Amino acid sequence: MLSVLQARFITALKDVSVTIPQAVKRGSNALLTCNYDMENDTLYSVKWYKGRREFYRYTPKENPAMKVFPSQSGLNVETDFECLPIYYIRCAITRMHPYRRYKRNEKLTTFRNKCMHIKQIKQIS
Repeated sequence: MLSVLQARFITALKDVSVTIPQAVKRGSNALLTCNYDMENDTLYSVKWYKGRREFYRYTPKENPAMKVFPSQSGLNVETDFECLPIYYIRCAITRMHPYRRYKRNEKLTTFRNKCMHIKQIKQIS
């Protein structure tokens, strides 16, 4: 079985790079990073999705700025990795479901995709 994490990010921002592992073992951690240059603009939000449901949001103008939505079973999120302008999130993948991620500026809506496969490795006895 494979699941896919898709990263959709804005291409109109300068120097946007998203780093996602190509594959991770089910039950292991994945470190997802986003690096961007806002060019004197203001970041509206960074949102992460599992399927169609949002599981994490960073909105710097809100209090609290970081929100984790625990309704997403099979995913544990560590939020201790923020270091703007580079944005880090670590996810422990425990279930096999599709994941999506996108980063959004309030003025822009053009996205590209990146994928991560989540693999269940069978042990041979």
